Amino acid sequence: MKKVNDFFTMHKSANLFLLLLLLAITFIASFSTIFKVHYDELQGTHSWLSGSTIKFVNNWLEETPQKLHFVNYESPDSIEFNETTERGPYISYPSGCTLFVYFAAKIVGRNTIGISFLKHFQMICFLLEVLLFGLFVYRFLGKSGIESVKEKLFVSFATATFWSWLPTNVWYLANVYFADQCIILFVMAFLLVEYECYYCEKKSLSISLNFIKSILILCGVLIDYYFWILAFVAFIFQIVITVKSEKSIGHIIINSLWYAIPVILALGFYAYQLFSVPNWKSILFAKFEQRAGLVKTDTGPGALNTPKFIIKNLIWNFIYAFGLKENLKVLSLLLLVLYLFVKKADKSEKKSHFVYKEIIFSKNGIIIILGVISPILQILLLKNHSAIHEFSQIKLSWIFAMFPLVVSLISVNFNNYFEKKIVYLGKIKISYFLNLFIISFLCIAFLTAVPFSSRSFRKSRMEEYHDYHLAEILKDNTSFEHVCFSFSYEIPNNPPQELAISKKQVYKINSKEELESYFPNLKENAKKIFVIDKTALSTLTNEQIESQLDLQSSNVAIYEDDQFCLLEICSDKTSVLDK
Repeated sequence: MKKVNDFFTMHKSANLFLLLLLLAITFIASFSTIFKVHYDELQGTHSWLSGSTIKFVNNWLEETPQKLHFVNYESPDSIEFNETTERGPYISYPSGCTLFVYFAAKIVGRNTIGISFLKHFQMICFLLEVLLFGLFVYRFLGKSGIESVKEKLFVSFATATFWSWLPTNVWYLANVYFADQCIILFVMAFLLVEYECYYCEKKSLSISLNFIKSILILCGVLIDYYFWILAFVAFIFQIVITVKSEKSIGHIIINSLWYAIPVILALGFYAYQLFSVPNWKSILFAKFEQRAGLVKTDTGPGALNTPKFIIKNLIWNFIYAFGLKENLKVLSLLLLVLYLFVKKADKSEKKSHFVYKEIIFSKNGIIIILGVISPILQILLLKNHSAIHEFSQIKLSWIFAMFPLVVSLISVNFNNYFEKKIVYLGKIKISYFLNLFIISFLCIAFLTAVPFSSRSFRKSRMEEYHDYHLAEILKDNTSFEHVCFSFSYEIPNNPPQELAISKKQVYKINSKEELESYFPNLKENAKKIFVIDKTALSTLTNEQIESQLDLQSSNVAIYEDDQFCLLEICSDKTSVLDK
């Protein structure tokens, strides 16, 4: 056993390889069994996010992003749209998420993607996030004074695995994918690189790390507004660290450029997208007002701007996202005890304020504060968006997962024990730090009831079901020239799940005459399809039933099964309207 310990002490790369291997095996096993991912299903809560990603990426794959000026459009290309802008430009977010998935699809030679591709892709990203987080925790422990290889491996493995098993991550990082999920990979990579920059002394390595950091900032700013805030806060803290290190003004300016240049490039690219869309200012400002809770109305989204509602919603989102509902009373008691303990420490320890200051303004303290402040600022600035979407909690989840670790390190800092004091866990000798970590970890595991709460959370989010039978039919039986109508069925551009599969909208009309009037400027080579849902006859008026029978008798069915019939309307208007 001693030889094994000596080997891992001497070979740092072996330690990291072992950590990554254990994390990968645990991740693959857990998401193949207890949190099994159904790769072919576009179902569940907020699956519209994945539907949007599929829809946007397929638009780019079929038309090229250059043609669309890298803009996400809500509707696929179809003959009823005379101008690209009629297809509903989605410009309230940068299109970096679409670009990221688009590149992945092109690399593997895909001309179109579906939910299976997207879920496999996001699970690869999720695995990389776990590995990066594990590496970050390992390095964080090393810089915090923990020298034992076994302790660093154990704590890093436990923390990263616990993070991946949190209820909000089990569902939203494995089953749903848009900007809020896409950004997590870049956040994890940025945290690790930024943290290494804090301690790097070698000039050549520092340049390499800063270059990688700039690339991550460029990508992150193009994906999610959260990263705008993260990069800005990191920039401020970098100045604080540089000033504390008594570096020159020139050094501060050079360091600042590593942040400023990628941000300017990303904003320039975003501006290029915006300028291709007419009235982009009014569209963007209206969306900002909605997301920031500035719309003053008694009902609807504007009502969410009240502080009482925001705070209440945030608290409950936090409780549900981290599995705290079942043990809410115990959590309240624990927070009270923790408050009294800290208050007592303030009175009894003369050095407590000095220690607090040293911890908060240390490099380790700064990286933790960075993780706390950034998502909170986003919630405050875009409260109507962040506070009402429970998946926003994934941006706080890594800080939550590190709570046992941070509490343990603060305690050993107060007492200056680290690994010097040995305590006993049964008959096993362990350090004071590890003893504290195990106790804290077991407490938080009990409070969150992970993984049991995660399974319950996942099960409840799987209940939302969507039927894609017609979408599959339209995908196989329509093309660019077809325009689809129906008395009883509609496939709008949002929610996007069905459209992501069908790539063809179905417009709901009230009368046969609307076949001509709905798109008065429709091109001559357009082919109209009328969709009949045989199970929805009870929802139609007598006039609609009669019109539907007339259409069936005078037109050819290009597809029919027990539920749906697709009629191709003949081009002669009299045959359609005068029968």
